[in-house]
Amino acid sequence: MSRTSFLAVVFAVGLAMGAFAQAFTVSYLDGTVDMQSAKGWSSISIGDKVPAGSTVRISDGGSLELLRSGAKITLLKDGVYSMASLSDAAGSGAAGGVGSSVARKLQTLVTEKPKTTAA
Repeated sequence: MSRTSFLAVVFAVGLAMGAFAQAFTVSYLDGTVDMQSAKGWSSISIGDKVPAGSTVRISDGGSLELLRSGAKITLLKDGVYSMASLSDAAGSGAAGGVGSSVARKLQTLVTEKPKTTAA
């Protein structure tokens, strides 16, 4: 497989991984925090996975901190939040997310290093 083909495959896999949004992990919460499912609202705890397409509800005076791929989202106000909207907002404010990370890795693979000559 040529180097160009290999890089194209790596890039495609990186994009596909970004397309399948990863779940968030609850790293901290205070008060009552619920996640909506087909069965209704259920409480979540530290360490629980929150799917990227779900909705969470934070009680009055509560807070929630979520981690995903090195990014942290902290919610300090009560209300109902769409994880998809939060993910989009965090992605636009971050340094480019998965796509940017893959692009940086690919750049290091294809950038030629200066050749040194023996003196």
